[in-house]
Amino acid sequence: MRPRRRGKRRFLPLELGLHVSHRRSSPGAAAHNEKQVLDDSAFTDEFCRFLQTSVTSVDAAELLLVLAAEPGRWWLAVELAAKLGPASTVGEADALRYLEQFLTGALLAAGPDRRVQYRPANERLAEHVRMLAQAYKERPVTLFRVIYALRDLKIQSFADAFKLRMK
Repeated sequence: MRPRRRGKRRFLPLELGLHVSHRRSSPGAAAHNEKQVLDDSAFTDEFCRFLQTSVTSVDAAELLLVLAAEPGRWWLAVELAAKLGPASTVGEADALRYLEQFLTGALLAAGPDRRVQYRPANERLAEHVRMLAQAYKERPVTLFRVIYALRDLKIQSFADAFKLRMK
């Protein structure tokens, strides 16, 4: 048994419906010994495209997960930034930028007085957000690496467009 780490937990506690695969620790293990596991196959091309277009940073992921954890609530950007807590570097301006990104990605509904509500346009987007929550909870380091690798790939692709080709 691992000792518990002391101090504030960095990751957000989330209570979303998650889809997981089940693996037993050995072929003869009892049903009560089953573990829920998120493996690398969960990071499909489609999920990675979702991350690349809609969730371009870890801060954006955390903000989206706060929204998804309370789907019936209408939020102001300043409320979301405050909800992430003092350890977060997300301010109101960052939150507004991410919210615009989520609106463009059809993940939110815009309401009166600049409030937004988590409301994905279709079940596929909702499934991606559930997968994001699961990856954040079970494999945060892998998720963070994927998010930043996809961002770096996008930047490199943009830079490559300006390279002169030698003939």
